[in-house]
Amino acid sequence: MPDKIIEACDWIKDDFIDLLNDKIIHPKPNTYTYTKAIAEYLVYQESFRIPCVIVRPSIVGASWLEPFPGWLDNYNGPTGLYVAHNMGVLHCMVGNKEAAADIIPVDVVINMMLASAWFRGTGKTQKLNVFNCTSDRSNRVTWDMIQSYCNKISVKYPSKNLFYLPYFRFTTSRLVRNIACFLEQLVPAYFADFVLKALNRRPIFVKIQKKLQKAINVLETFTRMHLEFSTDNYLMLLNEMNSDDSQKFKFDTRGLEWEKYTENYFLGIKKFLLKEDMSKINNYRANYIRLKFIRNIVRTIVYLGMFALVFSRFPALSTSIKTVLKLCFSKLNKF
Repeated sequence: MPDKIIEACDWIKDDFIDLLNDKIIHPKPNTYTYTKAIAEYLVYQESFRIPCVIVRPSIVGASWLEPFPGWLDNYNGPTGLYVAHNMGVLHCMVGNKEAAADIIPVDVVINMMLASAWFRGTGKTQKLNVFNCTSDRSNRVTWDMIQSYCNKISVKYPSKNLFYLPYFRFTTSRLVRNIACFLEQLVPAYFADFVLKALNRRPIFVKIQKKLQKAINVLETFTRMHLEFSTDNYLMLLNEMNSDDSQKFKFDTRGLEWEKYTENYFLGIKKFLLKEDMSKINNYRANYIRLKFIRNIVRTIVYLGMFALVFSRFPALSTSIKTVLKLCFSKLNKF
């Protein structure tokens, strides 16, 4: 029972709870979903005494319309990952690209909470209704679409503090994810911290990667699978509202344009969280172009070095390639 668990947490030491954590929350994938389930059960217990409703939002993101597009004040949900992607410190996650991302704007959640409270408070129902506040069935966006939007927007609006070129992809293989994270995130992070230490400055990038990994482990629970939620109560609530109220307390996401919303999301992060000066965006873009140029030079040098190493180790292969090239050039000269 939830009340017994809450009572036990008051006297059991935190270290011991950490040891038992996996067994306590089973079959829930993490403490986030487990504590939400406990909270819902407590609401259910109280619903026999006081009027209650339950609103279940999916992955809450920046605002769609109110107080203005892109508003947010924390790094919860996908926000921290968007920041990491824009800075070039996150490149790969495990996920099903065809699954619904099911991000829901925070103002949509608030409006549904107000509308559902009105619905219960005016006596239109006497039971405990559960309203799933999701976007999948009304206006679906997939993780593949989110991946595409993020890569495009991060080139258009690069970060002020660009660590590496921002690009991102989902993979279904945990092995591929681990290899990519090691080569593309951890190795550069250790190298950058080594340089910072050499300059007598505080190393930060490995610490960022460790924090990022914790956030990824939580979000990957939802990116790996496709979840479907009933929208019957959502549609019923919409039908109960008149046209004026449905506009004032807008939670119908069928008119939401996901690419524009994601762009406003990134701009909101820069304005409200990172406090970046967007009048200097051309400077940030110039830095992006400079970093891309350096990346291409380094990549070319590495490839040439690899070819030189192969040719020096395998003379027969080198001779064969030279013969093929000579034949190709002789054929081209005849034209």
